[in-house]
Amino acid sequence: MRQIVNVQMTLDDHRFLSTADLFSVDTELEKISRVLDECPEMLSAAASDLHRGLKHAGAEGMAVEQVLRSAILYQLRCDSYRELALRLGADDSFRAFSRFYGRTIPHFSCLERAIKRLGPETFSRLNAVLVALAVKKKVEDGCRVRVDTTVAETNIHHPSE
Repeated sequence: MRQIVNVQMTLDDHRFLSTADLFSVDTELEKISRVLDECPEMLSAAASDLHRGLKHAGAEGMAVEQVLRSAILYQLRCDSYRELALRLGADDSFRAFSRFYGRTIPHFSCLERAIKRLGPETFSRLNAVLVALAVKKKVEDGCRVRVDTTVAETNIHHPSE
């Protein structure tokens, strides 16, 4: 069974966290992390998708929290799952946000399989939780959606080959 969060820290996790003041933290990711920490119901929404159809044998794999945070990183900053795996391994702020800390980063195909298990209904529930939190904090009223549809004029040239 997949854990919701990794409760037990490894020695590598402690080593990573002891050097956390040596790297700069992305402020946007830090704010998103605080929101995720405030809303544990987001993890339970993702856990229902990730636990569906899993066998109770074999390796535990990534925690639900790591999968959800990796999915957010993928949507925000990465073009491919391969790039996500590379950036999780190389960027300390990505590693800290996704709560991998000192652990081994999964292969990009494992990240892809886990993230694709999160269905559209789960993301709808996550959005509803975010809107409810924004209404509660009086950041949004939750009645209107603002969309930017800026169009930029450009010349389109035909292929020269």
